[in-house]
Amino acid sequence: MLTVRKIIFILVNCLTGFITFLFIVLLGELISNSFIIDNEFHLEIIHLQIALLGGILYGSLNLLKAQKKPV
Repeated sequence: MLTVRKIIFILVNCLTGFITFLFIVLLGELISNSFIIDNEFHLEIIHLQIALLGGILYGSLNLLKAQKKPV
């Protein structure tokens, strides 16, 4: 059963993963500079989608690891 502590734990992990993956994606773009898309807004949406997906995956993996020990 989901308690308030577990929900907060999930949200914090997803937020941490989101920030981490957003940083990785933006740093990768700065290093490679290989993204050539005419519409810059479209490129930012792609970055946010990748970072959001990474954040959800990161939070899910941490939740799976945390199920083995009490939160």
